[in-house]
Amino acid sequence: MTIRNADTAIERKIDSNEAGIYSAPFLPPGHYEVHASKAGFAAVVRKDLVLQVGQTLSVNFSMTVQATQTEMTVTGQADVVDTRRKPRQLAGH
Repeated sequence: MTIRNADTAIERKIDSNEAGIYSAPFLPPGHYEVHASKAGFAAVVRKDLVLQVGQTLSVNFSMTVQATQTEMTVTGQADVVDTRRKPRQLAGH
């Protein structure tokens, strides 16, 4: 999570716990943006958040699973055929 003060451009990076709960105490009053991102999920941004003196502001996020695309390249070599050699005869033919 990145919490950015839109007035001063100062950012604070924080992590959420296993349950997705986060806390950023002692933020000064102002206008904020909160960016949430996690590998495998689409990033979410909340803008125009206003924090007043002494206020506790709760901002919840719902993150969607990000589509993944896998690209696979297969390479190989064809068997080498020696056209100068005569084929072997099987016994009894």
